Amino acid sequence: MNQALALLEFSNVSVGLLAVDRMLKQSPVAVLRCGSVHPGRYLALVGGSVASTEEAHGAGVSVGCEHGGLVDEVLLPDPHPLLRAAVNGERLAPRGDAVGVCEVSTSPGLLRAVDAVLKSLP
Repeated sequence: MNQALALLEFSNVSVGLLAVDRMLKQSPVAVLRCGSVHPGRYLALVGGSVASTEEAHGAGVSVGCEHGGLVDEVLLPDPHPLLRAAVNGERLAPRGDAVGVCEVSTSPGLLRAVDAVLKSLP
């Protein structure tokens, strides 16, 4: 189980691949999802212990800043359990009668918002 999650979004694939390589060489984290998304951006989602995820996150941010390709990033040292489950592919049936809509410009921004919403629920 991943105690911490880090999601980094890069402006292009080459910087994203370089960052993931550095992250994996820097720290023992699991690559949960990586790949390109529209419009030509690259996402890297990693998880593991808090310490190893923080270290990998720092390495990825460093590469993104060095090469001018970091769009956004988020480090969640204690993500909500439902968010961790969703990242691992678990799906739950919808509950309730209402639907909320949240529009953000980056994937890390969405992960940050979903974690905050889940933590605010009773």
